[in-house]
Amino acid sequence: MTPEELDAMDAKEKAATPGPWRNSEEYGHASILVGEGSLICHGPDMEKFYCQDLDFIAASRDFVPKAIAEIRRLRSEKEALRAPIDPDREQMR
Repeated sequence: MTPEELDAMDAKEKAATPGPWRNSEEYGHASILVGEGSLICHGPDMEKFYCQDLDFIAASRDFVPKAIAEIRRLRSEKEALRAPIDPDREQMR
């Protein structure tokens, strides 16, 4: 994943309705709800999705920001490890 792709996913995540989201059939059709039941999307067209797909969509609301943060943390750590070693630095004992 390029830095640009990660930034694009981060922007989409930040623009989305805050979570947590959940899969439900409370409104008579397959639905994605947020919080105490506010509707994100629903309708008969969503019936074509499998429950596992709707569960994944709902779970991704919490997972995606964590994954983005972890990718950025690991990339930063990798860059720090690649930094040149200062030859004047005191040796570890």
